[in-house]
Amino acid sequence: MDGYEYEVFISYKRASNERSDGGSDWIREVVLPPLQEILTSTSYDDRMFVDEDIQKGARWPAVLRNKLTRSRVLVAFLSAAYFKSPWCRRELALMLKREEHEKIVGQGKNYGLVIPIWIADGDSFPTPVKPINCFDFNQFYLVCRSTDSKSYEELIQELKKVVNSICASLEKAPDWRSEWNHFEEKDYFNKLRPKRSFQRNNPRS
Repeated sequence: MDGYEYEVFISYKRASNERSDGGSDWIREVVLPPLQEILTSTSYDDRMFVDEDIQKGARWPAVLRNKLTRSRVLVAFLSAAYFKSPWCRRELALMLKREEHEKIVGQGKNYGLVIPIWIADGDSFPTPVKPINCFDFNQFYLVCRSTDSKSYEELIQELKKVVNSICASLEKAPDWRSEWNHFEEKDYFNKLRPKRSFQRNNPRS
């Protein structure tokens, strides 16, 4: 029996009391609705997990780990705030661990199981992420949702490219394995600690 529940797990920095919250409202309200709509137009299921109501606490919720384990691919919205979040780092670490375990290696825009979208804050990303050729959404960051906006139209076109990459990654997603529930993400988690400073340059530079 297929243990997957979702095609896509959305990984992003949720809103907090910090000034830099990773653009969570913008991601949920402007980016994700058209992303899901475009995904619906493909031959794939549009099941997408977005956790909008995470309770604050020291421990990473077991339910969140379970939802990630039961998702085929991960779309990560990367920023300085993202790597400061232990929850975000664990999400990314577990999917990178799955890529390693299943020997699924991406190259360039031919991604493995992680589709990264760079939204803000620069190129000083942790070492495991720097070689990944991110989608560059920095120019669209905080663009308003308006059909009359040229920038929004360009955002939609870029989201279509993201969905193409999602579909390609879904093609290579392995059969679900119960052993993923027991993965230890400590090594990747530690490697994903944020750098001391972040510049506003493209992480692909």
